[in-house]
Amino acid sequence: KSTERRERQTSTPVTPTTFPELHQISVQAAKRLEMHLPPIYLMEVDAVNAHALGFMSEGSVILYRGLVHQMTTAELQFIIGHELAHIKCGHTSWLALTHSTSSAMAGHKLYLIFHLLFRAWSRKCEFTCDRGGLLACVNPQIAARALARLEVPDPTQAERLVQRIATNREPAPDSL
Repeated sequence: KSTERRERQTSTPVTPTTFPELHQISVQAAKRLEMHLPPIYLMEVDAVNAHALGFMSEGSVILYRGLVHQMTTAELQFIIGHELAHIKCGHTSWLALTHSTSSAMAGHKLYLIFHLLFRAWSRKCEFTCDRGGLLACVNPQIAARALARLEVPDPTQAERLVQRIATNREPAPDSL
């Protein structure tokens, strides 16, 4: 809860006034996912990242400035949809709970088992939310490119990777 509060306080809310295009993308993504738009924030960090937060609350999405500057509008719609899907599916509460439990279990014999189970569940959550991102952007090519650009920041190289995967000349990396 304190992390969420701290990140909200150090970020700028995305509203029709502060970031009109980003707000519109978010509204459209939430509509396509048939959900209420939670608060979206822009954090002044150069990293290419975004995440959803929330524990027993409505949740929020934090977008990093580096991500917003690097991605196209359509790619941002995929990423925002992905993060909104975490909130819609209730992943944020479970993630917060598992992280706090994991910290409390550090050094305990059951920690490794708990950690492995959590990682398997977390990976499935990511696949589910990739589907949410696809629903938000409505274009599999854009979804693939957004995922590739998270791994390969250079747009040209990311596009080549997507094309090689699409033509089955190269297996997709595990992170995609």
